[in-house]
Amino acid sequence: MLSVKKLSHASLEIGGWGGTLVTDPWFEGSAFADSWELCEPPAVGSYDALSACTYLWISHGHPDHFSPATLRKIPPVRRSLMKVLILKSQSNQPLVSWFEKHEFEVLQIYPRSLTTLSPGLQIEVGEVHFGDSWMLLSHGDSKILNINDCVLGPGDLRYLSRKAGKLDLLALQYGVANWTGNPADYESRRFASMAVLERVEHYVRKLKPATVLPFASEFQFSRFENHHLNDSQNSIMDVVNLLGSIGQETVLMNNGDTWTRERGPLRCSDAPVCSTSSSPRISFSSEASSASIQPSEFQKLDSVRRGTVATFHGRLRASVYRRLFGLFRVGHLVVEVRETQARWTVTMRDVRPSRLDQDPDFEMSSEMFAELLGKFYGVDNLFIGGRFIRISDNALLKLGVVFGLERLGGMGIKLGVDLLRPALLGSVLRRWRGATANWSKPL
Repeated sequence: MLSVKKLSHASLEIGGWGGTLVTDPWFEGSAFADSWELCEPPAVGSYDALSACTYLWISHGHPDHFSPATLRKIPPVRRSLMKVLILKSQSNQPLVSWFEKHEFEVLQIYPRSLTTLSPGLQIEVGEVHFGDSWMLLSHGDSKILNINDCVLGPGDLRYLSRKAGKLDLLALQYGVANWTGNPADYESRRFASMAVLERVEHYVRKLKPATVLPFASEFQFSRFENHHLNDSQNSIMDVVNLLGSIGQETVLMNNGDTWTRERGPLRCSDAPVCSTSSSPRISFSSEASSASIQPSEFQKLDSVRRGTVATFHGRLRASVYRRLFGLFRVGHLVVEVRETQARWTVTMRDVRPSRLDQDPDFEMSSEMFAELLGKFYGVDNLFIGGRFIRISDNALLKLGVVFGLERLGGMGIKLGVDLLRPALLGSVLRRWRGATANWSKPL
């Protein structure tokens, strides 16, 4: 009979089958370019549990699920004794390379393929076309489905409902994990939080689990530029009240608590369950380092990133994309750097100082501007971390177009035939409809 111990955020230790499987460990450090912090410390003994596990499952490459600072703490002698489970996909190949470089044994699992890990223990994982994956684990008549951050479409839900059958536990995210408005735009943030709760209810109604575990949301936006994003976050009690209204059992777990189907949660303490609606601990410690990034560095960072993007997609395809969208205003993004108030125009071809008469689309620190320009996944760190101010109404559309190749690359999608996959196109359209319903509103 499977048991679940909550270690931290999206990290669970699943036992009861003769070994243990740990998911998505993030026990220390910040995430998304120092934009997120854990709002509660991990369970006592989390590193021991991680180092002793039989299997380690990494759902995707975001740093709150794949934390190198945490994983490096696993003693080298233990790394070859566990198997790292990763969904086999193009977007996950950098994860595979990282683990192999650090002497872990990696088992890549084909999507929607039932795999036997140990006698009686079976796993199935599925791909969601934005770099995420879900995990269905079964042992005997016990089944646990972990969908963490996945945004599931109708086809995904039909498949999981059929495959999961009688589901004991459904673990899912309940918080908002990205920028949802400027400081004054509270209503937009509340709208986004309510949309996540509606999604939770929709998944629960379709999958019909015996018990729901809300998790993977125990973080806080931790810098002065983004702390306002905490003011409308969903709390666990929001989920309890919502699901209670439809007769759904929900289990609340602190880090260190253990759950089984027969006895429910076994508490490790009487402390209240972590709530992301508590007052954030705001860090100013690294703000002074922003000024160390000199303007001359921006163009160097931009050039390196463009080379990486062209290598991934192919130089000809990348050149066609940039020439095409470079003809339109949507292919020109103006950023005002907070420390100097200098403005920079990012186009499909380069980054250069803006004319004084050009209105900015964004305001951000030089630190975040360098992150955006210099890294293949910088646009993810910017948007998920939320450390910017949107100024123009179509700023996010411009961001998506100018850094579209980077965003596709982060999902493992190469420009060209990959975009013709029906399932991918359906996912893109669903995401686009949901995003534009909120992003297109003037602040």
